Amino acid sequence: MGLDNAAIVPVDEPTASSGPPLPIVMPASTGQGLQISAQLTRRVGQVFYSMLFENNTQVVVDGFMIQFNKNTFGLATAGPLQIVPLQPGTSASTMLPIVVLQNMPAGPPSSLLQAAVKNNQQPVWVLQR
Repeated sequence: MGLDNAAIVPVDEPTASSGPPLPIVMPASTGQGLQISAQLTRRVGQVFYSMLFENNTQVVVDGFMIQFNKNTFGLATAGPLQIVPLQPGTSASTMLPIVVLQNMPAGPPSSLLQAAVKNNQQPVWVLQR
């Protein structure tokens, strides 16, 4: 899910929309035409999950929701995922605020980060990185 060291942008280094593309965490071939790219970023001390949704389906896709599974980093969403309804052939991006040390599992640490993403037209998709 874009959780390698290169995916976290330091506070001093602002993110730019003209930078490299976000890593694809769910290709359109897996997501029945919906492609999701994402990575963790940090701006002014706040952690965000920067996400890009691309609708390559023939229908409007709406009602997006996300939930992180328990993870070593304790990452959890600080609010709901806000994505406008995606018309066929369009895309939308968002910066989802993240809180840390909220959703930690018992047991040994792991670098795996999983999130479940749902919308009104498709099944639940598990993003993993």
